[in-house]
Amino acid sequence: MREGSWGGAALTCAFAVALVACGDTSGTTGSACTASADCDGNPGTCLMTTVWKGGYCTSSCSVSHNHSTTALNPDCPSDRATCVVIATGSGNGTPQCVAACTAANECRSEYACFSAGRRRYVCLPRAFSECDPRVRGSCGAGETCVNVGFNDVGVCRMACNPIANSGCSNAEGCYASGLTGEGLCTTPCVGTNSAGASCTTGAGRICGGTFSDCPGGYGCLGNAGENYSPFRTGTCFKYCDKNTVAVQCSAGATCEPLRRANGDPSDPVNLTGICTSSN
Repeated sequence: MREGSWGGAALTCAFAVALVACGDTSGTTGSACTASADCDGNPGTCLMTTVWKGGYCTSSCSVSHNHSTTALNPDCPSDRATCVVIATGSGNGTPQCVAACTAANECRSEYACFSAGRRRYVCLPRAFSECDPRVRGSCGAGETCVNVGFNDVGVCRMACNPIANSGCSNAEGCYASGLTGEGLCTTPCVGTNSAGASCTTGAGRICGGTFSDCPGGYGCLGNAGENYSPFRTGTCFKYCDKNTVAVQCSAGATCEPLRRANGDPSDPVNLTGICTSSN
């Protein structure tokens, strides 16, 4: 999901295959380059293809050295870089330094800030986005565009009914896009979620910024007055609409609109909302 982006391991892996930097400081992780000699690191490498516009400096690193909270990595020649396993033409399946981002405007031109899972965000080529998650029907019939970073970057997922939690495979749950209310299928969490809560609990589970932080059919209700943020925390409650409040929500609870990234509520709950309390 910026929503957490992303919503699950499948989405995370889809975009952790190739990561590009946010900054443009000569030689450091993610800076522009025309040859590997331009890049710092041990050794420094310049990724140069038509996808990586302007070139991209990377270098080897150890994922185990990522900071437990910030994910920043001291192996990387930058104070804004993390280490992930990436697949590029010159580094298939090897840990590489990539630049971190916390907002869309931190990425270079032609790049956008994508989720790399567990509240980590990195700049990727904008061309990796398949659809616009702000627009209903962006993927066409039978699919929903899920936000996988900041602003208008997304990937297409199978559509489903988030209130009934139906329409997905047995291994997936149905969740509602916080931008359009449309349902999408993705894999629920295993073990602990991005907020550190056990994935075995249902309603009342503490959740963070990814769909999979909650069970299928449940959304993450932010704290009162809190606008949507991929770094927020909240509580898992069932999805609802104006016709299913009595069935989905606890007695006395209401069905609230999903919150958009810009702080405005999404369409009224005639499509999908979230209970203020549920079982």
